Amino acid sequence: MTAPVAKSLFLLQAVLLIGAATYCYGQLNPDAIAYLRVAEHIISGEFGLALNGYWSPLFSWLLVPLLLLDADPIFAVRALMVISALAFSGGAYLLFCELRLSSKVLHASLLGTMLLSVALSYFAVAPDLLMAGGFFVLLSRLIRSDWLLNRSVAMQCGFAAGFLYLCKAAALPLTLAVLVGVLLMHFWQQNASSKQLLKSALFFVAGTSCVAGPWILILSVHYGYPTISTVASIAHAIEGPWDYSPHGEVIPGFSGILIPEAGRLTTWEEPSLQDFPYWSPFHSSALFKHQISSIAVNVRLNFVYLLFLICALCVHLRIYRRTGKVDSTAWTSIVVVGANVLVFLPTHSASIRYFLPAIPLLLAAVLKALFYVTRQSAPTFKISTMYAAAILSTVLLLKPIYGMTLRPFNGGVDYYPIGLRARGLAEELRAKGLVGPIVGGNPLGLYLSYFLRQPWYGGAEGSSIGDVEAVNALIVIVNETTWNNRLRRSLNRSDFFSKFETSQTNHMDDIGLPEAAIYIAKNADRVLMESRR
Repeated sequence: MTAPVAKSLFLLQAVLLIGAATYCYGQLNPDAIAYLRVAEHIISGEFGLALNGYWSPLFSWLLVPLLLLDADPIFAVRALMVISALAFSGGAYLLFCELRLSSKVLHASLLGTMLLSVALSYFAVAPDLLMAGGFFVLLSRLIRSDWLLNRSVAMQCGFAAGFLYLCKAAALPLTLAVLVGVLLMHFWQQNASSKQLLKSALFFVAGTSCVAGPWILILSVHYGYPTISTVASIAHAIEGPWDYSPHGEVIPGFSGILIPEAGRLTTWEEPSLQDFPYWSPFHSSALFKHQISSIAVNVRLNFVYLLFLICALCVHLRIYRRTGKVDSTAWTSIVVVGANVLVFLPTHSASIRYFLPAIPLLLAAVLKALFYVTRQSAPTFKISTMYAAAILSTVLLLKPIYGMTLRPFNGGVDYYPIGLRARGLAEELRAKGLVGPIVGGNPLGLYLSYFLRQPWYGGAEGSSIGDVEAVNALIVIVNETTWNNRLRRSLNRSDFFSKFETSQTNHMDDIGLPEAAIYIAKNADRVLMESRR
């Protein structure tokens, strides 16, 4: 009965994904613009501009065929997110089958996984779903012992890990950490020889190097020093004990005025070129204390995942005591949750999408524990306690998944059609001949820049009118924030700028910017001439 029910669940997921993609069609995030721009640089043959160490390349490579077919950019990213969500659930299904879950636990875990994939498919355009789906396929192979006896299979697993790195750089330390955990699992459970385990690990690493190595070499030559990715160093810089701007924005190109290099629309296309104050916790005792406190915050943020695992493992420990067998679901959950949390401990890790490789496994472990305690008839205190813990863990884990899934269908406040509004505004400005550099309006200015095909000079938060005039921007967007009130008042009194009334103004509340104002330089010809110098 497993296959027919699974097919029905995948059909349900497809319907929900199409519904969410249709309803949330206009929602974008800054990452989507970056991946689109990298893909467009590849199509244009501008490989130097496409090359960067921040945006993992595979996601942009997958956008290239869609854009070559002249697909609408918004449709391209929405379609890729639907495919990513299906890959996420498909990979989880293979893993659940490999763990030999009972049909009830498998179907319940698969349903929860699918609901989460639907929510994240519209929530943010990012490669996390795709990477996690591939990770599940790889893990379903690693927990089997036959790959330890076959060099070619070990190499193939390494190839898969290399492609996961190309999809998202964090997958490299994650897969290596999981590899160590899986090898220990095989050593303890099946008494595999340490020599055989080491040999298999070497072939795995060799396969990973064959795929990931060329890209790492290219990045290292590009930056002039050994580089696997610049994501970790930037994420660590963001965790520093400082603010970049008065309102706390941590990305320089989003806070202040920052002109992109030639050929780029925004500095967000290559954040590695921005002036982040990189730091080391070993430079001073104060920085070391800050690093410890940052890790403590991340532990607190991630404690909910560890709590679920602890509650589930309490039940699995009882199963072990009664049967003498270590449950594979519990073992695998320990390995993956531990590795996932460990990878993100030193950096910012508040988003649920960073833990996608762990959540389906965690869900399976919790549900397996719940179904186990419901079959216990003896009303002892221990059983009652485990029953309560299992139910609590299940409810706490499923509640955010359920809420995120229904959000696009119940008018949730997190859905903003900012992509459609930005494109409509771009068409209106183009029709009036008002096409030129843009400054301010994070994130509307970023999206307008993409659709207008004009450079965006940054968020301009806290900037003065003199700063704005100095960069010769034609279009100035001012959000309603405390730090922008002075700039707004100066622009209203300025002899060089006039407020632009647009048909999109009435829809600004739809995109979470109800008080955003747009200003146009009065002497547009002079401004455009100066900006082109």
